[in-house]
Order: sequence, then C-alpha cells, then structure tokens
Amino acid sequence: CFPVEVKARYLNFGGQKYYIAFARDISERKQAEQALREKEALFSTVFALSPAPMTITDPDSGRFIDVNDRWLKISGYTREETIGYTVHELNFWDDPAERATINKRIKEIGFIQDEPILFRTKSGKLRDNLWSAVLVTLGGTEVMLSLAYDITERKQAEEALRLTQFVVDNAVDQVLLIDEENHLSYVNAQACRSLGYSRDELLRMQVDDIFPHLIPEQLLDFKRLQAKPHSLVFESTHQNRSGQLYPVEIRSNYFEYNGRAYNCVFVHDISERKKSEEILRAKTEEIDRFFTISPELLCIATTEGFFVRHNPKWQEVLGYSQTELQQCRFYDFVHPDDLVETLQAINQLADQQSVLQFVNRYRCKDGSYRWVEWNSIPSGNLIYAAARDITKQKQIEQALHKAHRMLTDVLDHIPVRVFWKDRENRFLGCNRRFAEDVGYATPADLIGRDELDMLGVGQPHKYVDLYQGGIKDEEPLINNEELVTLPDGRRVWLRTSRIPLRDTNGTIYAILGTYEDITEYKLAREALQESEQNFVQLFESGPVPMGYALEGDGFKSTTWNHA
Repeated sequence: CFPVEVKARYLNFGGQKYYIAFARDISERKQAEQALREKEALFSTVFALSPAPMTITDPDSGRFIDVNDRWLKISGYTREETIGYTVHELNFWDDPAERATINKRIKEIGFIQDEPILFRTKSGKLRDNLWSAVLVTLGGTEVMLSLAYDITERKQAEEALRLTQFVVDNAVDQVLLIDEENHLSYVNAQACRSLGYSRDELLRMQVDDIFPHLIPEQLLDFKRLQAKPHSLVFESTHQNRSGQLYPVEIRSNYFEYNGRAYNCVFVHDISERKKSEEILRAKTEEIDRFFTISPELLCIATTEGFFVRHNPKWQEVLGYSQTELQQCRFYDFVHPDDLVETLQAINQLADQQSVLQFVNRYRCKDGSYRWVEWNSIPSGNLIYAAARDITKQKQIEQALHKAHRMLTDVLDHIPVRVFWKDRENRFLGCNRRFAEDVGYATPADLIGRDELDMLGVGQPHKYVDLYQGGIKDEEPLINNEELVTLPDGRRVWLRTSRIPLRDTNGTIYAILGTYEDITEYKLAREALQESEQNFVQLFESGPVPMGYALEGDGFKSTTWNHA
C-alpha cells in the first residue's frame, strides 16, 4: 500500500456518463510533510527550552508573534503583556532608530549575528545583549526569528576588571608581579617612573636587577611556599636606572594561578618617611635631653592619677625611686589638707580645662613636705604638666609676712604718726595712729587715696599741713619742731620729719613722713627754764651769803652769790 492523491471528473460522452479518475503516488510528499512536522516539533521544543531569550516577530511592524520563557524571565513581561504588542509599544529598544537601521540590514542580507544592542526591561533597566536574527518562513509567512545573549553581567565584570587594571596601573605605589623564576611578569606605571625603565625593559629583568640588597631569606622560595600561602613585609632598598638607591617598604603576597606560582609585590617609596623619622628621632632626642636636664618638675600623667613619664627632677626633689613614683597615684603624695583642691583640679583637667598656677604640697620620702606650683594642660586622658619646687619661696614669703607683721605691730604701737606717699601724692601706707587721725578705720582704707579724698572723710585733719604737698625738696627734713595752730585755735608743738626715698639709681620714688605731738614736752621744758631763771634771780639777789656745789662734778667747785 502506498498513499495516492485521486482526482475524478464526470463526463457525458455520446450519451453515456463517465467518470474519469487520475491517481498520483504521494508517498514522497507525505514523507516530506512528516519530516516538516517533526522539524516544527523540534523547533518548538528548542524555541521553548532555549537558555537564550528567543522571539518571533513581524519584520515590518515588530509585533511579537511568540516568545520563549527565557525571554519572559529576562524582560519581566508576561506572555499576555507581550504577544500582539510591538517592540515600540513595549519601549523595548533603547534607540528605536537603531532598530530601523539594523532591520534594513537584515532585509538586505537576510540575517544579522552578534550585534551589540541595549534592550529595556519592564522595570526600565537597560540590559546589554548580543542579538542575532534571521528571516524565515513559518506557515507561509515571513517572520523574524531572533535570539539574544544577555551579556550585562559579563560587561559589568569586564568594566570592573578594566577599572581594577586602571587603578593598579595608576597606583601611587609600585606594583610588580614576579613569576616562579623571579622574572618580572607585570609592572605598573609607577614602577616604570620610579625605576627609570620602560615597561618592556622591566619585563625582561629579574628581581635581583632592582632589589640589589635583598638577603636570601627575603627572596621567596616558591617551592617552599606552594604548600602554604605566605606574605612578607620588610624594608629594603631599590636601585633605579641611574644607580641611585632609595629606601622602600615591600609587601609581597604569594598566590597560585593556572598551576603557576606568583608573587604580587607592592613597593612603597619611604624616602620621605625616613627623613621624617630622622627628624622625629632628632627632635625626640632633643626633647628627651631637655626633659632630662630641666630644673623643673616635668611629667605626663593620666587623669586617673598615674605617672606615664616623669623626669629625674622628681626623684631628686621628693627622694623616691622611679618605681615608687610610678606604682602610686601622684595624689597619694599630696598633703591631706590639699587633697580636696587637688582632686578638684584633676576633675577640671578631665573636663579638658587647663589648670595654671595651682599650688599644693607633696610628701617627700623623709616625711617632710615640699610646696609645688603646677601648670597643667589636658589632652584626652593625659595630663602634660610642668611644676616647680617653690618651698624656698614659700619660706621666704612666710618670713616676709612675719617680718611685715612685726613691723606693722611696731608702727601701730609707737606714739609717732607714720605715713608714706608716692610722687603723685597717693598714700602707699601708714600706721594705725595716722589712719585714725585722718578719719579712717584701718591703714588699708587709706592706700591709694590723696588729699582730695581726705575732704570727703569729715572735718579737716588737725595736722593737714604736715602731709599735704608732694616731693619738692630733695634734702631730708629731720626732727623739725614746729608750732602749729589748729583749726579750733589751739597751738601745739610738733616734731616732724620728711625723708625722700630713693631707688638704686638715686631717683626719688616716695616720701616718708612722721610727726609727733611734743606740746607737753615743750611746756615742761619751758617750765624748767622759767624755774631755773627764777632760782638764779633769787640766788643773786639774796641778802645773805649763799653758795652751791654741783654733784655732777663731785662738788669740786662752789658758786657764791654777791652777798
């Protein structure tokens, strides 16, 4: 049996009815149709299961006829949102003019292969694709069968790789890649600039050519390192093309790639760092010398009270060893009466406030105490302090205070009024009796005042003439006796002195004045003189002989009257 195609026709010939039949063997056509159905089934299977996005579109309008699942996944659309719509309606092409150009080329040559294009997904993101398309006939209709490979991630990886390469090529440090035979496999631009060679010249060199001072232990033994990754950090010297050596810090990392061992080396020029380190070292030594020989008490301490560092002056002044000082908090040595104020000062420093001219007492190893004046500046939890032993100064101040107190007591208890003024007639001081005379309660109330201020006190001072006026005569006036008429009309005798006070250059800077009331003394003296005169008159005019001898001369001579 074989398949046939039969065509029959009715005829009327000579009054007779006939059927004419034609039979044709269609075995080959049936075989061809079967093969076509099998190919269509295979195409449908490939189209549906392809890992690449595939579409069937109308070549002219770009209307989607069919798409596979991969395309739906990549584009983000559903089948219902795609079939029947054009690429323009879905805004699928980033550049519609580009589609028109590519479509024209396809119609001219029938296909296009691996054309880089940008497709827009449903979310609006653009994806890089390599697009291939061919014109085919399906069901008697010409359609465009398209296939796209999404290379977005590959492009991003390539861009990242190019960026990495650019960064390495333009790194500020030298980057070298060394292979198992210690040949330079890669050098960046900075290596070329620093060493003075071209890239081609360096790639023909070995490590020894640019690291002339590497010791054997620093040359990587790749056979040994293959068992375990290894890295090294060390300092060495580089030698450039002119033979100049300069210090470098080397960081090398071992790795394996495609069965070969490599060493990636980062070389940092440390010339400036070495210069800075040398300057810092010299400065540190200078500061250490100053720290050591300074006559001041210098220290660095924490806000918790522990010494971080102190100079030898501490041991000299307090008598403790360095270990004894560092084992205790520094306020453990503070006098109990000064502890509260010292802790308050430490809290102020902890709040990042400077403490200047703070004074407290420190206990020495022998049990005595020394007065110390501090200037302290905080920095975080550290205190930078400079102090000085002011014990002798304190002792002198105490002695001066005692002497001043004694002098004040003497001046306040002598019967003489004492004052001293500057060249502008301002009172610099006086004793208590003078202050009371001019209407002030204490001598301190008078300091800084002048004669005009006296007018506001009350009635004029009875001896106002004695302290008015400035320094007119450079010669001292001592024990001058004056008869003074007081505002109430009484007349009194005063003994006054006005002495100019001079500095070391002989210049008068103040005047010292004193006065005392000697009226009673003067009256007694006058009474004595009058009594002596009366005795002489009576002795001379006596009617009887009289004589007298003085005990003072041992009664050696006798004086007689006229009788």
